[in-house]
Amino acid sequence: MNSYFSISEDHLGTLIPSVAVEVFRDLLWAEARRKGVPISKIRISCDITTPDGGVDAWIEENALNTDADLLLAGNTHYQIKTGDNTKPWRKAWVKKELFGPTRRKTTAENLGSAVLDCLKTNGKYILVSFGCDLTKPQLKSAKDHFRFCFAQCGFPDAKVDVWGQTQLLGFLSAYPSLCLKIANRDSLGCNRSSAMQRATNLSV
Repeated sequence: MNSYFSISEDHLGTLIPSVAVEVFRDLLWAEARRKGVPISKIRISCDITTPDGGVDAWIEENALNTDADLLLAGNTHYQIKTGDNTKPWRKAWVKKELFGPTRRKTTAENLGSAVLDCLKTNGKYILVSFGCDLTKPQLKSAKDHFRFCFAQCGFPDAKVDVWGQTQLLGFLSAYPSLCLKIANRDSLGCNRSSAMQRATNLSV
């Protein structure tokens, strides 16, 4: 049943890159507070105009002692994408995302510096897509394409995942304040900070 706090794939799909990064940052912070993880262990920049080496956010290696937490597992690196032109189930899209122009060779030297650092430290690379909701065959193809490319670069055992809109909706549903923000309903007839505080209290 939909409620005032409900959001849908359409809400996520229309987010511009700067807002999507901000939303994901707030999601990581919320999870960190809930799990008692220091905020300082979460690294993310909302400056989307500066080259990031292929990674928008990462969790420091010793942030959490278990990999059971999907969002805050240590040494996890996230690349955030928006828009319906994100198509990781297509090999050509993955190659261009990782290596740039299609004529560049699939070698470690052509990977983004942050992606290469993730692989060298046995980290996990996660593509976070606000713009698409992958089917099971699409998800398998996407993971296979990333693993193939990383294997070509000398990392045959690279840890890879791809999150689409369904995963994000599941994560965000625990935090009504973030849902209100995404749906642009966070005024509630009062100022923004008061609205966010009220919604946060509802999630506790």
